[in-house]
Amino acid sequence: MPQVCEHHGVADGEAVGVRELCDEEAESMVARVCSEESSGPVVASEDLKQLVISLTSLLFQVQMLSERPSIPSHDLQGLAEAISHMKLNKIDPANTKVFEDKVEVHMAHIEAGLSQMGNLTAFDVHL
Repeated sequence: MPQVCEHHGVADGEAVGVRELCDEEAESMVARVCSEESSGPVVASEDLKQLVISLTSLLFQVQMLSERPSIPSHDLQGLAEAISHMKLNKIDPANTKVFEDKVEVHMAHIEAGLSQMGNLTAFDVHL
């Protein structure tokens, strides 16, 4: 996700939190989409809009982390914290099970894959 880094003037290696950067980019993108005149539905509820921003940020985080040659453990921890924060603060308790089944389970698989990426770089063949 270099365009996010370039857009904010941040080099990939700088000590800027991935989560914060992706939160900003997601908020900007959702605001831009909601402000455009379109024939499609626009999210009217502020709570739902915040959930869309959080889920979008989560996807940006995964993309940004997957593009790095190595992933610091604090960035993976930030991903887990984002999911936990979303579950506790953005999901209605009646929908917790759905969130766990439809988001949390899949994100756990993605996190596992991201955490193994650093271990697999030794096997990369650079021609």
